[in-house]
Amino acid sequence: MASQLKKADFRVKVDEGNDSFSKKIRNAEMMKVPYILIVGEKEESANEVSVREFRSKKQYVLGVEELMKQVEEERCKRKLASEH
Repeated sequence: MASQLKKADFRVKVDEGNDSFSKKIRNAEMMKVPYILIVGEKEESANEVSVREFRSKKQYVLGVEELMKQVEEERCKRKLASEH
């Protein structure tokens, strides 16, 4: 999935350390990562990701394609807003 996101020009960092999911999530939140994507066996088999948003603290599950569309729409909105 990381390669799929990188091909679509997303910055991706995979934490393959030995820490627990909780500790990895906490570390990413402390670094203010905008989107934390969690991919376990269940998500991988369904081609989905569990998403945690830093700004809103929302948590939800999306397909990879849906996530890429959502983030791309947000990029466009920010770009348009900065042009005004």
